[in-house]
Amino acid sequence: MKRSRKFSGIFAALLTLGVATASAHDFEVDGIYYNYNENNTSVAVTFKGQSYDSYSDEYSGEVLIPAEVTYSGKTYTVTTIGEDAFRKCFGLTAVEIPNTVTSIDYGAFYATSLRTMKIPESVKSIGVYAFACCDHLTSVEIPASVTKINKNIFTTCHKLSSIVVDTENKVYDSRENCNAIIETESNKLVCGCKTTVIPNTVTVVGFGAFEGCSDMVTMDIPSSVTLIEGYVFHLCKNLTTVFYNAKNCSEETYGVYYDCDKAITFVIGEDVEKIGPFVLCAASGGVQKIVMHSSTPPEISSYTFPKDLGVLYVPKGSADNYRWAEVWSEFSDIREIGSPVDDVVIKKVAENHDNGTTIQLVATVAPSNATLKDIYWSSENKEVATVDQSGKVTVFRPGEVTISAMAIDGSGVKGTYKLMFTPESVEENVDDGEVTVRGENGVIRIEGAEGAAVEVYNAAGVCVFNGTATEVPVPQRGIYVVRVSGRVTKIVL
Repeated sequence: MKRSRKFSGIFAALLTLGVATASAHDFEVDGIYYNYNENNTSVAVTFKGQSYDSYSDEYSGEVLIPAEVTYSGKTYTVTTIGEDAFRKCFGLTAVEIPNTVTSIDYGAFYATSLRTMKIPESVKSIGVYAFACCDHLTSVEIPASVTKINKNIFTTCHKLSSIVVDTENKVYDSRENCNAIIETESNKLVCGCKTTVIPNTVTVVGFGAFEGCSDMVTMDIPSSVTLIEGYVFHLCKNLTTVFYNAKNCSEETYGVYYDCDKAITFVIGEDVEKIGPFVLCAASGGVQKIVMHSSTPPEISSYTFPKDLGVLYVPKGSADNYRWAEVWSEFSDIREIGSPVDDVVIKKVAENHDNGTTIQLVATVAPSNATLKDIYWSSENKEVATVDQSGKVTVFRPGEVTISAMAIDGSGVKGTYKLMFTPESVEENVDDGEVTVRGENGVIRIEGAEGAAVEVYNAAGVCVFNGTATEVPVPQRGIYVVRVSGRVTKIVL
């Protein structure tokens, strides 16, 4: 049984005298280490040795955890993935957790190489940092059974792009396919990822909700938000644009943008009335520009923005309103948007079909002398395709999608470009007589290549599976490239 980390005076004295002590794990069976739980009828999976770093990579590859384990003639139920059990097992790529496990504890899978995680229906609680720093993790499914999710469970999982909560869960949800975990009763967003779209029903963005999402480039804070807790965007090193529409976010917070290395552009919506202290502060890279959509300055404090204030763009005819407003008067460079954007035209300039389909779009803004030419790219159907802020479109599955490029100057002008993707060029089922690759019901099935190395890439070229398997569940519908036995197959699901 795992003991307290605090030692009594007698025990400390024994250690000083060099008396040998028991290992942290109570026993080992088939390469998995266990500790007795307090009831002595169940056990927790743990690390080997005195601490998680006593050994290196004691777990690697694919690990199958049994529902029961027998030791010294007694059978125990496996109910817990213990604290730091797999921490820094960099070679661990997949794990199957039995339906007897009810708790995944603090740091259980911290800094492993897991790619996907389907948590069993038996799990009720997930501890702090449970999956933090899993650099290869792309998708997670939260079952209906989970009733307690602690903060920072996905901190620094920069490749994570799909978070789905079972619709039968009574405590949490991922409403509107938002790719986030929301506490249903409080409307608090507990955890998000780089593809999260915050629904306009969320009132609180929780502590560290997006911490370490280094691939996140933009974020839209909806009007419903009244509190942004600390360190929400900490270590979002590529965050460059924040669309801030929270009407009255007056609560004091701290460190929201701490260690965001790049200068951030804040676009403040027309209906924003008050921005609380520190809400937009602590952007380590400073502020590139602040774009106001309202002629009436919102109420702010001297701690709302960082000291590096950047350029303040305001609607035409409202510069004096800001120059005479409290705190806003501290901006030394206030510019009116005298010539707003009146047209945005989008054109396709390139298309690539290697490892999936990508399309490069470019947007031309008119007039040529527009005061602020910055635009924001977005996709109206992210299940079909997404677009980044360079205009690069990544296709996930056949269908129709409209890509938009909107001017951020408050003019409301945007250009649109419709794309239609058909499955004709995509091989849904491939059989060459030796190896069969098929896709159905969210699973890629490989026949005739047992034991061969299998690599699966999504349309963005990100590896979502690397190992040996005959069935590979994929995180979402779309186009996938499967490499097996020296051949490459494109599959649509």
